[in-house]
Amino acid sequence: MPASKVAIVTGGSRGIGRNAVLCLARQGVHAIFTYKSNRTEADNVIALATDFSGGIVRDNPQVNKAVADHAALGRAGVPEDVGPVIAALLSDDFGWVNAQRIEVSGGMQI
Repeated sequence: MPASKVAIVTGGSRGIGRNAVLCLARQGVHAIFTYKSNRTEADNVIALATDFSGGIVRDNPQVNKAVADHAALGRAGVPEDVGPVIAALLSDDFGWVNAQRIEVSGGMQI
């Protein structure tokens, strides 16, 4: 994967997510990753990935810009963007929508 690509990895501070971030960094791919609760583990992944010369986007302004650059709406999404879709899917009006992949990305193409 060329370095011009950006990978988004959830749960990047432990387990499979951590290994995915480090593998991408070894290949020189820029990685955006999230973590749930352990900042120390996340910082360790950042340090290791940086040693591999991969790109790690660390703070929110960088993340927002990286996402906005690839989003049709020109900004990163917020929970309020996704909430109405979840509410609709949980309502009786969507009772026949089953086993579907509903993309709520704001047109983001990475």
